[in-house]
Amino acid sequence: MDKIKLGILGLGSRSTTFYINELNKLYNQEKGGFSTCPFTLLNYNFDAINSLLPDASDSLDAIVQDYITELEKNRYRKYLDSKYYATRNH
Repeated sequence: MDKIKLGILGLGSRSTTFYINELNKLYNQEKGGFSTCPFTLLNYNFDAINSLLPDASDSLDAIVQDYITELEKNRYRKYLDSKYYATRNH
């Protein structure tokens, strides 16, 4: 069975740090000890997205979809785009 790889789109430093801390906290609760959540942080051009926030738009969707496509090419099965996720789910 393939191990699920987690990719995080590192966009805004505060939101990215928040989600990394939350992932590590949850992972540590499950695994114990001093475990940290295994992931790869992929940094992209935050300015391209930030100028389109906080409103959803086709332009924002297109940029984020490009990033998701790149993650999928690298076989990441799960991904977290902290800034986009926070915008879309609130």
